[in-house]
Amino acid sequence: KQRAQFAGNVFQVQTTEGRSVIAMSTAALHAFRPDQRITIQKYTQIVESPLSLIEGIEGASARCMMAGIHLPKN
Repeated sequence: KQRAQFAGNVFQVQTTEGRSVIAMSTAALHAFRPDQRITIQKYTQIVESPLSLIEGIEGASARCMMAGIHLPKN
């Protein structure tokens, strides 16, 4: 059930300030059990966004949207 709600399609990144954040869709966030969310938040900040349109049309989510972006380092 969690996989069907894109809980495996998350992407952990480091901000320019050096903080760790994990990007996921709202559907993925709600698919995690409360104890799983607490464990994730011990190690990183969760950043979620409603991506239901992308998930419904493309069958992809946050990781797929972000992983292909390769920006040059400044």
